[in-house]
Amino acid sequence: MDGLIFMGSYIDNYKEFGEDVRITPEDTIYQSERSYFDNMTEGFQDSTIKRLQSDYRKFMRGKNESSSSCFEDDKRLIYADTFGKESDEGFKIEMLDKETNETTDFQVEIPENNINYLNVVDVQSSIDLSSSRRREEITTAT
Repeated sequence: MDGLIFMGSYIDNYKEFGEDVRITPEDTIYQSERSYFDNMTEGFQDSTIKRLQSDYRKFMRGKNESSSSCFEDDKRLIYADTFGKESDEGFKIEMLDKETNETTDFQVEIPENNINYLNVVDVQSSIDLSSSRRREEITTAT
């Protein structure tokens, strides 16, 4: 269990607020237990996001700090997030080609809906083995 770190957040439904928590085999640390300075400078950022921000500073600028919004392999880095409110919601996807350093992006709008919450759960990439074409998949939860 060395190196295992669980990072998450919870919401107290009775108080309607929540906080981040980091759990390791050694201890549990709540955001409220840390100093204001520590929360502003470090937060509970995971090591994957720290590395991506260091290695791909320009591409990662302005992106949320959830590693579940990213997919990386040796050729590309893909990022997905949500946009909009109420009737104008959807997903925005950006891809960095690591070899050419070119960025491609597009948006997928969701038609009028009754969605209460839109979130990116995981970003995956698969290769269609029946042909040489690649297909990108975005896994989401509503």
